[in-house]
Amino acid sequence: MNWYYIYTRITHFVTAKHRHGHGIHSPMIYDFVRNVVDGNSRKSLVDRIEDHYPAKKVHYAITPDRLYDYDAFISIIHYPFKSKELNNKWEIWRNNNSCLSISLKNCIVIFWDTQLPNRHYKIRS
Repeated sequence: MNWYYIYTRITHFVTAKHRHGHGIHSPMIYDFVRNVVDGNSRKSLVDRIEDHYPAKKVHYAITPDRLYDYDAFISIIHYPFKSKELNNKWEIWRNNNSCLSISLKNCIVIFWDTQLPNRHYKIRS
């Protein structure tokens, strides 16, 4: 584990504003946090997402530069901030694309609905 990754985890913990859905005004994001993120902790986050959105296609990406599957409703990036270059790629990509993204402790969940606003949430879980 490198120092930048540790720095980003500490920064996320300090700057994340929402915990257990408190302070989230979007009903969709509130439902996601309460039922998926804070849901059954025995299952992985991916399994909880698939259980909560059974009819939606979920795409798994390793790094932000592999987000090319726009047929998916939800994309998940695991461990996105291993380096400053990946963090910069993510910020550039997020600013240039219309999506709703949620930054969790060790992954980013992206909702590809064009009717959702282009917003980014940091959730402390």
